[in-house]
Amino acid sequence: IFQFSFNLILVEMVLCGLSKSLIRAISCIQFEGRIHLYAVELFFDFGLLLFIFLMSINRFFVITAPVDNFVHSNKDLFGSFPVVCWLLL
Repeated sequence: IFQFSFNLILVEMVLCGLSKSLIRAISCIQFEGRIHLYAVELFFDFGLLLFIFLMSINRFFVITAPVDNFVHSNKDLFGSFPVVCWLLL
């Protein structure tokens, strides 16, 4: 699960970086609506921080869950928890 979580965070960071680069390139070419593009850029930053925060909560659940609990044995549930929360927000 930790490797899965790390890979998701890495992919999220790369996608946010590419999106921010594209937004900055567009804002340099087109001066109208520049404030809106920076708002979108901040949205990507907020999404990345929120995703990392949800992954931290996920790791906390993994550490604190009892070993004989169904949730502890269900690795897919722990892997999908931050993704589902992030998509719902």
